[in-house]
Amino acid sequence: MKTKVVQVIFHLLLCVTVIPGSAYNENNVQNFERKRDIAMDVTDFSVYYDVHTNETIRKMMPRPWYRPGWRLRLPFTGGPCECKSYKCTCCTGIRIEAFGFDRRTCAILKFEPEEAIINLEVKMSNKSVLVKMFSASNPPPFCVPIPVPYLPPGLVDMCIRLFDVSIVQQRLHVCMDMDTRIDMAPVLILHFDCMDMGIDGVSLSKPGGGGSNPANAATNGDTTESMEPTQVNGDVYDPVTEDPNIETTPQPMAMDSLPASPEVTYNWVDITSDFFKYIQDLKLGELLHDGHLFGLFEAMSAIEMMDPKMDAGMLCNRGNPKPLNFPQAVACGKLKIDDLEPSELIGIIDATMACIVSWLEGHSLAQTVFTNLYLHQPHSIINKTLKAYCIAVYKLLDCIRDCINKALVFEEEDFLPMGYGYRLGSNPQMGSTYDASLEVSEQKCIAMLREQEEELNKKARSFDDDINNLWLALAARIRFTRMIYQALLVITKRDCQSGADCVALLNGCSEMMKIIIKTSGKGTQPVENSDSPNPMGFEPMINQRLLPPTFPRYTRIKPRAEALQYFDELVTRLRHAWKITSCTNFHTALDFFMDFSRQRSCILSRSALQLLYLSPSPASTASSAVAAPGQPRPHHPFIEILRESIRSFVNPPALTPKSPATCTPQARELVENFLVRCVRPFAVLLQVCGHNRARQRDKLALLLDEFAALQEEAESVDALVGGGVVGGSGAGRSCFGTWLLYHVLRVMIAYLLAGLELELYSVHEYHYIFWYLYEFLYGWLVSALGRAEALSGEAARRDTKRGARKHKKRARPHAREGLMCQVLQNMCGGYYKALVAFKLQGKIRQPACAFDSEAVRYKHRFAPLAVLTPPQVHYHEFCEMTQPLKYENPVILYLGGCKHFQQARTVLETITTPDQEVTDLLKVAKTNFVVLKLLAGGHKRDSTAPPEFDFSVHRHFPIIKLV
Repeated sequence: MKTKVVQVIFHLLLCVTVIPGSAYNENNVQNFERKRDIAMDVTDFSVYYDVHTNETIRKMMPRPWYRPGWRLRLPFTGGPCECKSYKCTCCTGIRIEAFGFDRRTCAILKFEPEEAIINLEVKMSNKSVLVKMFSASNPPPFCVPIPVPYLPPGLVDMCIRLFDVSIVQQRLHVCMDMDTRIDMAPVLILHFDCMDMGIDGVSLSKPGGGGSNPANAATNGDTTESMEPTQVNGDVYDPVTEDPNIETTPQPMAMDSLPASPEVTYNWVDITSDFFKYIQDLKLGELLHDGHLFGLFEAMSAIEMMDPKMDAGMLCNRGNPKPLNFPQAVACGKLKIDDLEPSELIGIIDATMACIVSWLEGHSLAQTVFTNLYLHQPHSIINKTLKAYCIAVYKLLDCIRDCINKALVFEEEDFLPMGYGYRLGSNPQMGSTYDASLEVSEQKCIAMLREQEEELNKKARSFDDDINNLWLALAARIRFTRMIYQALLVITKRDCQSGADCVALLNGCSEMMKIIIKTSGKGTQPVENSDSPNPMGFEPMINQRLLPPTFPRYTRIKPRAEALQYFDELVTRLRHAWKITSCTNFHTALDFFMDFSRQRSCILSRSALQLLYLSPSPASTASSAVAAPGQPRPHHPFIEILRESIRSFVNPPALTPKSPATCTPQARELVENFLVRCVRPFAVLLQVCGHNRARQRDKLALLLDEFAALQEEAESVDALVGGGVVGGSGAGRSCFGTWLLYHVLRVMIAYLLAGLELELYSVHEYHYIFWYLYEFLYGWLVSALGRAEALSGEAARRDTKRGARKHKKRARPHAREGLMCQVLQNMCGGYYKALVAFKLQGKIRQPACAFDSEAVRYKHRFAPLAVLTPPQVHYHEFCEMTQPLKYENPVILYLGGCKHFQQARTVLETITTPDQEVTDLLKVAKTNFVVLKLLAGGHKRDSTAPPEFDFSVHRHFPIIKLV
């Protein structure tokens, strides 16, 4: 027996030997490759077996396994893991027959996208040996010693290593290996498939195959072959050592238990002196580039740890008293958990609401809401009102985060979803693990709040006026918390039957907010010049150690008065967002989305609007629009919305029942495929409307590329389906193209106007921006609306010829939109002619030719429009078309601008029900008409002072002011 053991160990130790590159050249490697199969069958060394078939795993990763400087390892493929939702289980058997060792080992990965946390549990023979939580960085490997008879304790162990860990847009990519090590060196490696988990499903890929790609990932378990992951610096392990005091003794062949897992420690090495020694060889401006571990990005983003000016965690050590956690604050009497006065409760609740608003404005939970010590251990609070409120805050935060995460319209400056490990039933500050028994259901949370409402109302009726006001104020806050939580639950779950309830709840929230704002001064107030939002219960620095080592960021909690006003406006915006549920037409809904976006709403109301229109959200609709290869074409309700949109806009024969255009299965299939292809671009368009205004312009530019491909398909559908219409004209073949052109033009116009709103253009660039809008885009849009009206009227006449009952005179559905397009076209024409006149009179400063090129600027501004129809007007064409105006009399140009503004004013005054947009445009048109009239009459003719463009009245069309 001992002889057999020695033979096995001898072969394995051969694999551990490090072969330095200096001793082996390429010929050595080639000789080794030629002799590898003659010397031994390396698959005989496999100690892994399939838990389902009990057969030894012999399939190995593709070569190369060895390069000069690498340790020789034997990599085997572990096959796919079993994944469901955000949980993946990877199992294998480990069997060393020489030692009678046989264990089934499973690694269970659970991903929490809201907090960007990975939970890892390792089981051996159905016994849990490890439960750990990791962040989105590569954690050190976890190793379990394997007690082997006749060998020193700790010589052989089994390790689980997670690597290539990344989280992008709440989608996790992680790879996992199970390694068998001898004397701390990995010898046998079992590669499992890499896992990609996110809201759009689960997919698998081979190790070394790169990160997650939802668009190309296979959801049916198929994987693609990949090469063996390369070794970096001879070892891909993070630095880790096991506890040397762990002892393992030989045990019988069938072991019933495993030793406790060792604690992991890091081997930090001080490189300061070496660093200053070696940089002496570098000249000024030179950077040492490693190629794998340290480059320019790492150099620029590196910070000096333990430096209070650079390391956020060191702010706690700058002379301030050490922050007290919940038990410490209770023990020293600074935190009351019972017998709280109504004013103290009101102050705590109002301060917490201010922290929630600060979180919604882009700050982290750790520096806002969870500075409230009561939220660290809410179940330890004795006061029932405060306990119910703190539990409700947890549930409310989860609901808000769920709503925002589903909508996916936030950027890093809008919202930080990370929870820093805080969950109801856990407290990172205490190092406690998560206790699922402390979780509270939605129904129980609402019941707890209702109970406290009744108790507070009873107390309010039994005291005199002063106390009565306090109890009523406290009851209003508890009632508001319950109703806003219930309303957000309805919005997030999108239950149409609860629509009336949601409106009633939001109306109730508005009523409660009036009382809360009126009684905001009755609670305890923050101390002047203090960072704490309330005298009791808040510790601003308590979570500083949970923050990443970054530059310190000061978080200013929103003042209470502003925070309460924020909540009042939030409820109003949510009530307005609910109106989207009554929009049955896609064009109406798109206009609603754009109008809502112009109001610069908060992230929560923008996210709620996304969830209320499409279920579960436009982001999910866009990601699920494309079917995987071999899968049936997805059918989504959004397809029917788009079908009805086309029918109401142009009423094409191909969408008319019993039409000759769709009499064949091929024609019907062509139309259906086109509608399916439309789902993603139009869902993304709705999603873009939910982003903040600063981000929309870049996303619109990317969206135009998708519309370009869709335009080509629309032309094909019109040519093949429209051509089959009996007695149809040439116009009948452009129904789908006209509908798509209308939306493309709106996106192009929105892209150019966004540059004015964001102040991206210089004044000397205004003339060709307004010229492009005036001469082309608005002209094409008016033409598209006219063509749509003609096509729709032709379809109505066609139906009449087929025997349908003659209808009354058909209304013009796009009449108002057509008028507004004419107004905006005239406005752009007036600005263009006024700007050219200003330029001729030297009233607009021009950049120096040596440092600027108008051709380059022009190309840059209109680059995203180059791939679409209508075709882009290039700079040389622009110069040719505008050449005559360069020699025109400025007075004539001023008069021409006056005429355009007058025409816009005349059309605006014919609109019978003007909204705020019409009123603002009318004010701008009247003012600019007067200004240009004065300039045409010679006012300030000799002045070279540049005019001012005031965008305060309208975001896109300024008032011209003479200085």
